[in-house]
Amino acid sequence: MNDLIALKTGLESQLREGWICVAKSRIEMGGTSAISCLQFDERCSNSTVTVAVSEDEGQFVSSFENYTMPESSKRDILKRFGILTPGLLRKGQKYFISSINLVCEMATSQARLEKLCSEYQELLKQKKLLSS
Repeated sequence: MNDLIALKTGLESQLREGWICVAKSRIEMGGTSAISCLQFDERCSNSTVTVAVSEDEGQFVSSFENYTMPESSKRDILKRFGILTPGLLRKGQKYFISSINLVCEMATSQARLEKLCSEYQELLKQKKLLSS
């Protein structure tokens, strides 16, 4: 349980730093007029990472598979904001990518915790049956 709390705290920290980097890069590039969600269509975006989670012998294993895009659409997503992309924007992107890994670890830890709780409940039922 302490591991799960530590992972949630780490995720919160990673996401906060990512959003701070994005906000600072907006200021660097000239405020809200330079970078806004109206500049690009989110529906046309391809995913850069696919997360595969498989259950193997009661243990969840997460792995990242790089999504292979066609050559015509393969390009750096940050180039939409100009040729000289601020370093803070790239740094924020790295924070968000590392948060994906933390989410996978949290899901694994949560599943393990739920499995232990169900085993504990079963043992309590067996104890109750044996004592009566």
